[in-house]
Amino acid sequence: MKNILTILFLALVINSIAQTDPPYPIAPAAPNNITQAEYFIDTDPGFGNGTAIAVSPTGVDLNAVATSINTATLLAGAHKLYIRTANADGEWSVTSVRQFIVDFDPTYPTAASTLADITQAEYFIDTDPGFGNGTAITVSPTGVDLNALAASINTATLLAGVHKLYVRTVNANGAWSISSVRQFVVDEDPAYPIAASTLADIIQAEYFIDTDPGFGNGTSINLTAATDIASLITSINTNLLLPGAHKLYVRTATANQKWSLTSVRQFVVDEDPAYPPAPAPIGNITTAEFFIDTDPGFGNGTPIAITPSTDISNFTFSVATTSLTEGTHRIYVRSKNTWSITSVIVCLCISLVLLHKK
Repeated sequence: MKNILTILFLALVINSIAQTDPPYPIAPAAPNNITQAEYFIDTDPGFGNGTAIAVSPTGVDLNAVATSINTATLLAGAHKLYIRTANADGEWSVTSVRQFIVDFDPTYPTAASTLADITQAEYFIDTDPGFGNGTAITVSPTGVDLNALAASINTATLLAGVHKLYVRTVNANGAWSISSVRQFVVDEDPAYPIAASTLADIIQAEYFIDTDPGFGNGTSINLTAATDIASLITSINTNLLLPGAHKLYVRTATANQKWSLTSVRQFVVDEDPAYPPAPAPIGNITTAEFFIDTDPGFGNGTPIAITPSTDISNFTFSVATTSLTEGTHRIYVRSKNTWSITSVIVCLCISLVLLHKK
């Protein structure tokens, strides 16, 4: 009975679900044939107002329709081509778009039948004086092409430095060539003086430190006159210089008062302070004392017998501890030439009980 009720319940649920499905719409009618196509460039003239494209035969789908696009009136540059179609019911498709470029090729002039001979050439430097106003270059013989044409360029009036040379030609028709340019440098060499027949002796030398007093005003250096002086030894006075870095300059002069280049060396003045006098010899240790736990004051401890000496290392002595209580105590020791630092030793005092067996 339970199984029958379950099957009945499922049948009712299935029947209820089936009743909730909506009816499907009626299938659309077959599409109409495409009967019209048009294109326009850049600006939309409105549906049906573009340039017609022949559609033959008609159909619901057009593939590979060939047509010519008129670009004769377009300016050079980028443009957009739009194409769309319409069916028998007058319904228009989505407009398809493609971008293209019109490249305007100008009409080239007709080439001359023969080239005219080059009849004239000229150059100028730095500033263009205008066609025909440059410095003439002789052209002989004339021809349509000149190779290895030699010419002299006048640079006598130019200032030392970088300049530019321009060269151009003109043919029998009066047509000028492009100006060719080259960069060059004028280096003005001054006239050198005539070398002396014999070298003059060096008769004077001087030095100065840090500040140049002028030629001939430095501190004089004694020398024996000669044309070449090597390994000259002299003393330099640095007594008045402050500590730190300084520069020493040396120069010489010849008999005809021609001064040499000034030679320079850097040096350092390091001021050494005066050291104190050495201390007196160390005196002998004459006194020593010790005390336990409490300092009675210098000279008031228990005396220790010593032999006077400057050093009493490894010295031994006895300390009486019978009066000390058990426990830790400190033994202090010091000596005197002038009183030394007080040394301390920690010791432990204990009582020993000896038992004798009877």
